[in-house]
Amino acid sequence: MFYSRIVASSCKWAVAIGLLAAAGCGKDKPEPPPAQPANKTITISVVRGNNQRDTVGHILRDTVVVKVLRGSQPAAGYEVRFDKPTCNIEPSVLSQVYTNAKGLAYYRWRLSGDAGPQTLTARAIDSVGTAQATIAATVTAVQPTSGWHPAACLPQGINALCQLPNGRVLAGLSYNEYLYYSDDEGRTWQRQATFPGPGTISVIKATPQGEIFVATGATNAQGGFYYSADNGQTWQNRTAGISDPRMFQDISYTAGGKLFVSTYFGGLSVSTDKGITWRVANGGLSTSDRFRDVTELANGDLLVVNTGSYLYKSTNGGLNWNRTSNNPLYSVYNLLADANGDLYASVDQCTGDLYKSTNGGAGWQKIYTAPPVPSSCLKITNLSKIGNALYFLVVGIGIVKTTDFATYTYFRRRPRGFAFIPTRNHTLLLEDTGELLYHLN
Repeated sequence: MFYSRIVASSCKWAVAIGLLAAAGCGKDKPEPPPAQPANKTITISVVRGNNQRDTVGHILRDTVVVKVLRGSQPAAGYEVRFDKPTCNIEPSVLSQVYTNAKGLAYYRWRLSGDAGPQTLTARAIDSVGTAQATIAATVTAVQPTSGWHPAACLPQGINALCQLPNGRVLAGLSYNEYLYYSDDEGRTWQRQATFPGPGTISVIKATPQGEIFVATGATNAQGGFYYSADNGQTWQNRTAGISDPRMFQDISYTAGGKLFVSTYFGGLSVSTDKGITWRVANGGLSTSDRFRDVTELANGDLLVVNTGSYLYKSTNGGLNWNRTSNNPLYSVYNLLADANGDLYASVDQCTGDLYKSTNGGAGWQKIYTAPPVPSSCLKITNLSKIGNALYFLVVGIGIVKTTDFATYTYFRRRPRGFAFIPTRNHTLLLEDTGELLYHLN
C-alpha cells in the first residue's frame, strides 16, 4: 500500500509539472491579435496662405499651400483642383495640380475685382474624378490706392484698347474671339460674349456717337470687320468690299465721317457709310504697304502714315495720295490731330523727338526731346490727348504727360508692350507682357 501511495504522488507531480510546462510555452508564443483595417481616409487642409489681405486683382504675396493625407500619411501624386471667383465670367478651375512627396499642392491666387471676403476652394480628386475632400481658404480683398495695379478678371494677351464716349473701355485679346469690357476705368472686366468672331481681335475704334468698329484676323488668315451701334449688344459683319481683308493694320474714323481700314495685303479701303460699302483708296500708294493714323484736316484734306514712316496727303477724299516733303519731319511714326486741329507727330528714329504743326502740316516745330538713356532707342509712340493733357510712350523711359510742354510727369514704368490709352478720367491703361495694368493718381 505504501508503494501505491508513492506511485500516485509521483503521478500527481508529473501532471502538475506538465501543466506548468504547457502554461510556460503559452507565454512564450502568444496568439496574434485580429488585424485592424488600415485608415485610408483622404483629408485636405490649408497649411499656408490662409487669411491674407491684398488689393483686388493682385496675386497674393503668399502662395496658398494645401496638404492631402491618406489616413496619417502624405498622399503623393493626388490631384487637387482649385475654384475661385472670377467676376462672373466663368468658373476658373485649375485642374491636374498634383501633390508632391509630402502631399503638398501649391496655388498662386489672383484676386477677383470684388472688395471684401473672397474664397478659394480646393478639392482632392480621386482617379475617377470624384472629390474625396474639400477645404476653403479665405482672404480679404481691398480697393486699390495710388500707383500701378493689375486689372482683375481680364485674361492675358491684350491686343487692342478703346474707350467709348459713355466711359466703357473695350479690350481685344490675341488668342480668342471675345471682347471684354470694363465700366470702372479698367479695374475689373467682364466678357462680352455677344461678339460674333471668331478670330484674333486686332483693332478697336469708336465714333464720337459710340458706334464700334472691330477688326479680326491673323497672319495670312481671312479677317473680319464688324460694326455695332448699341455698345456691342448686336453686331453686323461689314467685311464685304474691303480690299484683301487679311491682317488688319489699323482703323481710322475721321472728323468728317470717313472710315478707313488698312490691311497687310490690300492697302487702304475707305467707306463713307460706316462700312456698308467700300472702295479702294490706294491711288499713289503701294497695295503691299501698310498704313495708319488717317487724319482729316479742317479743309477736308487727308494725311496718312505708311510703315516706311512716310507722310502722304490726299486732297480728293482719299482717291489719290502724294508724299509730303516737310523737313525736318521726314520720318513719321505716329500722327495725332487734337480737337483744335493741331497736329502732333513722332519720328521713326531713336532720338525721342516730337513735333507739332498748327497749319495743317505745312510746317513743323520740335516741341519735345526725350532725356537721354544709355543704350536705348527713344522712339515715341501712342500719342493720345485728353482735354489739354497730351500723353505718349517713350520706349526706354515710360509714359509721359504734359499740358504745356514745359513741365512733364514721367510715370516711370518702362513699357514692355504697346497697347496703351489714357481714359477720359486720366487713368492709364498699359499692356505689359500680356497683362493689363492701370495707374491711379
